Amino acid sequence: VLSSSELPHPTPATSPLQTLEARLDHLQSQLTDAKEERQQLQYQISEQLQQQEAVNRYVAVLRYQFIECQSTLTGHSDWVSAVAISPDGETLASASFDHTIKLWNLSRKQEIRTLSHNASVNSVAISPDGLTVIGATLDKKIKIWHIRTGKMLHDLTGHDALIHTVAISPTGEILASASLDKTIRLWHLKTGANIGILTGHQEAVQS
Repeated sequence: VLSSSELPHPTPATSPLQTLEARLDHLQSQLTDAKEERQQLQYQISEQLQQQEAVNRYVAVLRYQFIECQSTLTGHSDWVSAVAISPDGETLASASFDHTIKLWNLSRKQEIRTLSHNASVNSVAISPDGLTVIGATLDKKIKIWHIRTGKMLHDLTGHDALIHTVAISPTGEILASASLDKTIRLWHLKTGANIGILTGHQEAVQS
């Protein structure tokens, strides 16, 4: 017969409170590890951003060092507000507050023709086929011109305030105009028809 000192002692049962405390300790440990990993990742990201910023500055300096003025085109009598270059790189269109768009031959550095408007021209765009130039003016109008002939194809109206900018779709079919009247209007470039008005902006659409 075994004495009481020799009898095996039963392992005390783990209480629900102890189990919960153990789980909390485990979760706390996992949370601490996650915080450390997050801090390490943030540090790596910050370091990479700093390196990229330094590279960008270096690239910017290099570009600045190698930029040279090839030629100066003169002829406008007021501010030049916008420019656009044809896809083939041969024609430059310059819009000005002198109420004109001037077309230039970039190879010869010579003016081709002047397209007159009734107000300051705020924006200019050239179609993807290089045949059409569009000017948006402060008197809420858009004029569409044929580049080779200088003939005005369309005089578009509809905006209730000055037009900030115009853009042409890659297909050359749709013209978009953004205005101080808080809308974007869509136009069919060939016919000049207004095909849509995009509303919802709370302020002027500038780009």
